[in-house]
Amino acid sequence: MKKNIISLLVLLLIAFNALAEEIVVLYDNDVHCAVNGYSKMGALRDEMAKKHKYVTTVSSGDFIQGDIIGANSKGDAIVTIMNSVGYDIVTLGNHEFDYGVPQLMELSKELKASIVSCNFRSIDKTPVFPTYVVKEYGSRHVAFIGITTPNTISSSLPSTFLDKKGDAAYTFCWDDLAEVLQNTVDELRTSGVDYIILLSHIGIEPDSRKMDIRTLAAATSGIDIILDGHSHSVIPQDKIKNVNGEEVILSQTGTRFANVGRLTIADNGDIRTELIPLNTISGKKAATEEIITKYNKELSSITSRMIGKSRVTLTINAPNGERAVRNAETNFGDLVADAMRMTCETDVAFINGGSIRTDIPAGNITYGLLCSAYPFDNKVITAHATGAKILDILEASVAFMPEESGAFLQVSGITFDVDTTIPSPVVFTKDGFVKGINGTRRISNVRIWNSAERTFETIDPTHNYSICSIDYTLLNRGCHGSFGGCTLDGKTQGQLIEIVEEYITKNLSGSVGEEFRKPANRIRIKK
Repeated sequence: MKKNIISLLVLLLIAFNALAEEIVVLYDNDVHCAVNGYSKMGALRDEMAKKHKYVTTVSSGDFIQGDIIGANSKGDAIVTIMNSVGYDIVTLGNHEFDYGVPQLMELSKELKASIVSCNFRSIDKTPVFPTYVVKEYGSRHVAFIGITTPNTISSSLPSTFLDKKGDAAYTFCWDDLAEVLQNTVDELRTSGVDYIILLSHIGIEPDSRKMDIRTLAAATSGIDIILDGHSHSVIPQDKIKNVNGEEVILSQTGTRFANVGRLTIADNGDIRTELIPLNTISGKKAATEEIITKYNKELSSITSRMIGKSRVTLTINAPNGERAVRNAETNFGDLVADAMRMTCETDVAFINGGSIRTDIPAGNITYGLLCSAYPFDNKVITAHATGAKILDILEASVAFMPEESGAFLQVSGITFDVDTTIPSPVVFTKDGFVKGINGTRRISNVRIWNSAERTFETIDPTHNYSICSIDYTLLNRGCHGSFGGCTLDGKTQGQLIEIVEEYITKNLSGSVGEEFRKPANRIRIKK
């Protein structure tokens, strides 16, 4: 009997050791404050830890922004929740900078996970965070490198990357991104690591310099696996070729916890990635769920407040369901821009499409729905701009069409045509800011509403028009700095969410009607 027990223990020990050689990495990207998924991620992590000796949990960025729970706490609540899950390593998404670099540095002190970024550096090229982390799994060493889209410097909160003199204080290594990454990889390969995993917030969609993760992979070597983010793509497993023609595994989980990714490195070296739909994970981590419930309860009195009703869905999408707010007019964009213009009593209003994040379904409009649709703490500011300046702003807005751009403007009080068959004449600096206009313009037939005459009139380049937009564009160099040169009135009209609420309750008497069922044909596009 004793021999049988000993034999059984030996067999169990052998089985445990065999499992111990398998490395499991759970991963996510672009959660954007969809916090209810964290308790399931925590439960899955704990379940895996019972079966596998080596379990690591990582994120490829964009976790502290996206809903009121993040905005209300400037990311602190999200960090608390992630700490309860047990994240080990994260890289930074562009939206990690939305509350400013100083706030990010404070959050980094609270976050228990290691932050890695090889290309977020001070202007002298000193890394702000460690470029990588190496974890030991028995006899094997796995390196995790982080990398963030260089577009961050012009798309997140541009002013936070400047010093007191207005000069650049940070860089994302746009000019030498592949070289910076390759140098990091070469350093690790020289040290003898067995595998290199890139936690990437680059995405599969080309940025303003035609960079995407496949292009970056094709320009480098030595990376085994890329766990990507930023483009909100669903990629269970793709195999792409590096500069030497060797295969690199690429995966992305989508957004808002649609899936959890699981990377497995078997004891024989086989690598596989798979996506687990969140709705198939039954368990919840109690400690994480308790924290989430606490935050949700604290916010419920705010988010449940009724504002009005809508007879139509206020959408950021085209009729085919694809996102349109970043390259076409939408009815939701019209409503937000109208709210700004009517409340501020200006000639024109501008709101960048990247700021409007989700639909509001037909039915009751609550404050929580507004916050989810617009999860930023921006204020509306009035200013003046000549007609010539407005024409330049519009050119910058449509520079990347037909591709998406968060800088694409939804408008009120102005109409215009766009010919996307004409190459954009906008010239950008190396950091993605507008440098000038050189060439045939895409914009034509620009007309501005004359409230006294109650008609649209051809824009006068010499006339000084009243405009309103948000502090992101007018103060913080958002939208590629295209609003630079506008004359500020020194007036802050209030928070954008409050202005939209006031417009719905007062101007629309609490009811969004049929007039907003379709876009108002303010932006006419020739493709």
